[in-house]
Amino acid sequence: MENEIKSSHHWEVNITSLGADSFSSDYSSFDEENKRFQTKEEALTFIEEKYKGHKREAMYMDYINTNETVQVGWIYKFRNADFSHAPLKWWNQQDWIVLKYVTETPVLY
Repeated sequence: MENEIKSSHHWEVNITSLGADSFSSDYSSFDEENKRFQTKEEALTFIEEKYKGHKREAMYMDYINTNETVQVGWIYKFRNADFSHAPLKWWNQQDWIVLKYVTETPVLY
């Protein structure tokens, strides 16, 4: 078929950044970032370079239909600051990282 629709594949790293005042445990989301990579190795290298030296914990998701809890990613925890503003303000940051293998198929309508 000459007009056959083909699927494409890629790896995707989803990063959700949350921050909290140094004296609070009340985190709120302030940024989301999605990065695409051709290979799993490229995606893992990106994560390793970005979070080298930071503490991490496993991140889990509960699946209601199966009553299972499955690890879906990692939470990296660290202190961060905005150096472009004065006075300098530090906060606690958590970046929630999920690595996905994505298959996309265009759909005509």
